[in-house]
Amino acid sequence: MSNNRANNTTDVKPICDVEVTKSVNSSSVDILDIIKWTVVVKNKGPSTARDVKVADFLPNGLKLVGADASVGSYSNGVWNVGDLTDSSSETLVLITQVVKDGSITNFVTVNSTTPDSDKTNNRANNTTVVNPICDLEILKLVSSKKAFVGEELTWVIVVMNHGPSAAKDVKVQEKIPASLEIVSCTATKGTYDKNSQIWTIGNLNDASSVTLTLVTKVLSVGNITNPVEVSTSTPDNDTTNNRANNTTEAFEICDLELVKSSDKKVYHVGDKMHWIIKVINHGPSTARGVVVSDVLPSGVKFISYSASKGSYAHSTGEWDVGDVKAGETVVIDILCKVMVEGVIINNANVTSITNDTDLSNNCDNATIKVIKNETPDEPNPEPEIPTHEHKSELAMKNTGNPLVYLLVAIFAIFGCLWANRKE
Repeated sequence: MSNNRANNTTDVKPICDVEVTKSVNSSSVDILDIIKWTVVVKNKGPSTARDVKVADFLPNGLKLVGADASVGSYSNGVWNVGDLTDSSSETLVLITQVVKDGSITNFVTVNSTTPDSDKTNNRANNTTVVNPICDLEILKLVSSKKAFVGEELTWVIVVMNHGPSAAKDVKVQEKIPASLEIVSCTATKGTYDKNSQIWTIGNLNDASSVTLTLVTKVLSVGNITNPVEVSTSTPDNDTTNNRANNTTEAFEICDLELVKSSDKKVYHVGDKMHWIIKVINHGPSTARGVVVSDVLPSGVKFISYSASKGSYAHSTGEWDVGDVKAGETVVIDILCKVMVEGVIINNANVTSITNDTDLSNNCDNATIKVIKNETPDEPNPEPEIPTHEHKSELAMKNTGNPLVYLLVAIFAIFGCLWANRKE
């Protein structure tokens, strides 16, 4: 009976077939979108797959937001599944944010310490296309909130790309109002066309900025608003900051100059003389409400005036000129009579309701010297009067009747005239 039984032994090694698949919830997304990658690992047996590990290292352009595993844990790009029995499967969902545009492919691989009968299905991948997106912002600055006609204003335009993608074909439309004239322009990138008023920038990378500086001349008064708008062929996720403007108020400005003179420097008492006042507006704007104050000094007496513009009231000394255009000169000639001897100074000044840039030339004066009347160089008439009268009395006594001599003289004159006519 001892040989009625027999046996033999063979060593049966375990074998499995681990398979991994990868899918993404969208094949086309915008940058900064949240997308989900689903990894499924399955053991087709027949043995248990021991110590299963799935490697899923996120590519550049993906930022991990969260991971949800049905079993095990995901850390540093590795999902530790553990043992996976025959015909069982587990799932890992990776939640990511897209931070780079372009085509992104996510690879995954699975391995086990148990021999795998088919390794052709141990790798998988999936791809999504990320569309670029940017956020352009434009700012408009002005050198002064108050300006005067003829002055220069500097406008600074700043364009920033907050990303995350590069902005392509960036252009800025500048709408210069008619009250401004472009003097010069300087751009840190691109070119500015004065005719079309378009600043062509080109591509603008993420987190970069460019600047356009425009120097303009103020041509007219009033509020000046200078709007700008930036555009790009790249989708912009926030267009509320694509427009900007700034406003400044322009006022008129002038430079009045007053020149005071007289027709002579020295006069005699009783002479007539002329005070001459010239007012020149050096601009650049019209001087409004121009008034010249010229109160005549006590040593002269007003006779009349002649003005190229406006009216003069000698009682108050005000010459109401009115408006004086840029480059215009107005003149008044005040005729007076000199009453007293000595030195006479006449002061005058000009004012305007328009802002005057230089008040140092708004006042002037003229000085004259008055002397006594000149008399002929002859003997004092006071002692001559009795002498002259005395001689007349003597002449009348010695010559007799003066009427006879007068008649003789008349006849003599007529006789000469008659003789000449006869000849």
